[in-house]
Amino acid sequence: KDTETRVRKALAEVMKSYDSAPHDVVKSLAGDVDDVAIPVIASSVVLTDDDLIEVVESRRVACQMAVASRARVSGPVSDRIAVIADGRAVEMLAANQGADVGEDAFHAMIERFSASPDMTEAMVKRSALPISVAERLVRVVSESLRAELVARHELSDDVASTLIEKSRERATLDLSETASGPAAVGVLVSRLADQGRLTDTILMRALYTGDFNFFETGLARRAGIGVAAVHRLLRDGGEAGIRGLCDKASLPDTCYPFVLASIDLAEELEFTAAPNDRERYRSRLAERLLSQFGDTFDIDNVEYVLDRTARATAA
Repeated sequence: KDTETRVRKALAEVMKSYDSAPHDVVKSLAGDVDDVAIPVIASSVVLTDDDLIEVVESRRVACQMAVASRARVSGPVSDRIAVIADGRAVEMLAANQGADVGEDAFHAMIERFSASPDMTEAMVKRSALPISVAERLVRVVSESLRAELVARHELSDDVASTLIEKSRERATLDLSETASGPAAVGVLVSRLADQGRLTDTILMRALYTGDFNFFETGLARRAGIGVAAVHRLLRDGGEAGIRGLCDKASLPDTCYPFVLASIDLAEELEFTAAPNDRERYRSRLAERLLSQFGDTFDIDNVEYVLDRTARATAA
């Protein structure tokens, strides 16, 4: 049997560079044991996209890596690797400049492997990235990779500043969620206000994530009134009270419907801030905003919602 394997391996080494090799022979070799299959999977131009996708779906990691390492990997094959392949194969695909990796594939990589520094570094070092992918990456990469991401992909100063600020806002709200009590959130809000970082977007982002403690404390600081008074106005002040509070806190008009929908939904769901409540609240809020605003907002892109509501100040 060893002799037969060596013969098939030798045949594969010949066939991998033979452009006119019979398709059925090459495909048979690609389905053989790894030592035989890998040379043809990695190099043969006779294999079709369907053949390569079949290899990826075989779940054989070494063969998936061979597909990801090919000099050219088509978009459909890259899509399949990104969605189902082992992390080692996906990382190899991300590092392969000859791979045609589409926007959806990049997003699948981030969703599956955002915690892997090697994976995110391979993506940052790509020669080109869609802006939506760069925006998501800037949230999860280290400071040094963030600087490289901005420089390598020639993001404008405005775009780079926006991406970095969004990342900082998310990190700030993560910190708020783990803060031990209202006093700690109050200290955090005061520091942000002193630094000029208690922005419209961070308040809207807090609402979207269900961090009402941060939102109320931030609104109180901007309005110059007590947190208890803000809490009462949001719950019992009606639409006129909420509108007046938003005006006093200098929130743009476009934020008001977002605030109103968020408060109404929290009361409707009897929101408790438990993890399951947060997920339920976010999902229902997206539905509520979609029905309320229609084509005005793209609910599939939460960042757009947040930016669109909060940027009216510049209008």
